[in-house]
Amino acid sequence: MVFSKFDSLPPELIVEISDYLDACDLYYAFYGLNQHITTILDQQCYRLHINLIFVSKIKFDLYCNQILPYIGAHVISLTLNGDSSSTPGQLRHFLTRFNPLAKYFVKLESIKLLNFTKSDVENLVTHLSGLIHLKYLSIGDYKRLMPLTINTDDLFDETITLPISLRSLAFPYKISNKWIQTSNVTSFIEQLHVHLIHIDSIFFFLQTYPNLKRLTAVLSGITENILQLLIKIFIDILT
Repeated sequence: MVFSKFDSLPPELIVEISDYLDACDLYYAFYGLNQHITTILDQQCYRLHINLIFVSKIKFDLYCNQILPYIGAHVISLTLNGDSSSTPGQLRHFLTRFNPLAKYFVKLESIKLLNFTKSDVENLVTHLSGLIHLKYLSIGDYKRLMPLTINTDDLFDETITLPISLRSLAFPYKISNKWIQTSNVTSFIEQLHVHLIHIDSIFFFLQTYPNLKRLTAVLSGITENILQLLIKIFIDILT
């Protein structure tokens, strides 16, 4: 009786479900259950999402070895844990298993890395330039506007090669005039979350990114007079 109900599910509903469920969980639970479901998963679910944050080591290995090689070409978003998590080594293992990322995840549009170390970020960025469809890159989980404390030793002030397709970027950058001059962050970027910008660099920064619609950052070297001026400038630029 249960199988007949699955057989009667319309393809559109299953595709809709795939937009909300983790794809590995979806395939693990339903692939091979019956021919109807399997055919839909194979032929119509082309925009899949992967979230490995709360996955056990056993399931992580299972997904990497048996499911992701099969569905990777249809994955558009990927969320991973760094070494500051309860599952250290996940990112390192993932990047080793799927090296380079662009070979296995050809349609990838979004990457989110949580609980990261600086070493995690350094390992990940070597894969980014080949991801020609990447629009969203988030290093960290920003439920707050900014972290409560910032360790400047963990920030990046060097140039990192990023895909020109990028439109939204959250990255532990420390912005300086030198960084702005050498950065290859596309001028088409619309949303930017960086950790630190010195007030001496902010005007040059805003001129460099004319399409910016949203900026989140900590400003250093700021005074009350400069703050009032900045508020006026931001209102003029972002409206």
